[in-house]
Amino acid sequence: MDLISEKRLTAALTYLAESDERAAELKANVARTEYMAKLQESMGYRAATGNVDERWAEAMMLPEARKAREAHFTAVTEYEKVRARREREILVIDVWRSLNANRRVGNI
Repeated sequence: MDLISEKRLTAALTYLAESDERAAELKANVARTEYMAKLQESMGYRAATGNVDERWAEAMMLPEARKAREAHFTAVTEYEKVRARREREILVIDVWRSLNANRRVGNI
């Protein structure tokens, strides 16, 4: 009995082939939302008064900045889910390769 079937290997290869664009889009969204969060914080800092620490504290507490940071964290989460699944599928392929190499040499 194979530890990794041909069907499982095909599923891994298919997922990798079909998730390239999604992974790229999600990664770009991480960069985009990070930029927007920093922009909101900077705008809040600029409008705030007081010393540097007080201005940053006020900027970080603005609803717009908090919403932008939350959007960024959501984007990171979505990207990491796809990235982790892609890494798992690559691992499945690597294990399948190793098993088949050992089988060819006669170790299994």
